[in-house]
Amino acid sequence: MMTWSITYHSWLTFVLLLWSCIIWMSPNSRYMCLRSSPALVFYAEALLVLQYIFGLNLTEDELPSKDVGQIGLVKYGDLTYQPLAIKMLYTVMFWITMRQFFEEKQQSSDDRNIAEAIKRHFSIVPSVTSPNPYIRVVAETVSKYSQNTGYGLLQPC
Repeated sequence: MMTWSITYHSWLTFVLLLWSCIIWMSPNSRYMCLRSSPALVFYAEALLVLQYIFGLNLTEDELPSKDVGQIGLVKYGDLTYQPLAIKMLYTVMFWITMRQFFEEKQQSSDDRNIAEAIKRHFSIVPSVTSPNPYIRVVAETVSKYSQNTGYGLLQPC
């Protein structure tokens, strides 16, 4: 983000500079970066589409170019593909970050589902009314532990 905003000076890329500074200042910057990656990819794609449209070989009547240089819409003449290609390379890194965000999100939901399935299928509940005194002691201990800690790990299904 910061490289894009430093390479191409404009108000539209100033947003990227502020975005990267806010992410770096946050206490959990990795989480913030991954969490904001879908919005970042959307913003970068919007900038690419604007640059593509503005880089078309259109006349001044079809696409006026006065007073839009400050916001980042610059016509580069015959070399319009070069800035667009560089910006696309920057956007690839944003896509990789967004892919990592969705993979970690999917993995955490899979881990949670696996833990719940294990808990559901392998829960053992000793009975307090069991004729075996050892099982009664274990059941009472588990019951007291569940009440004291609030964890109901050994509850009936």
